[in-house]
Amino acid sequence: MCNWIGDLPNSSVVEYIPRFTTDLNACHEMEKVLDDGGLWKGYCNRLWEVVCPQFEQMSGLNAAVALLLLHATAAQRCEAFLKTLGLWR
Repeated sequence: MCNWIGDLPNSSVVEYIPRFTTDLNACHEMEKVLDDGGLWKGYCNRLWEVVCPQFEQMSGLNAAVALLLLHATAAQRCEAFLKTLGLWR
């Protein structure tokens, strides 16, 4: 579960904070910041590592592996995203 930790902004309106780890729609919005080709490549490589840890490197996609990546959970996408940005601990 992902909860807000820290001070709220100095505003009378608090916007909705998505639960990225359980909401694929939120992940889609999150992935939009990866507009740089290098970030997308890094994200795809990290997603591969998270979803298919049994394979050491991405050597080529076949239909079965592509299906695994397409069906990555929100939590897996979040992990790959944070690893891409160097924020995973």
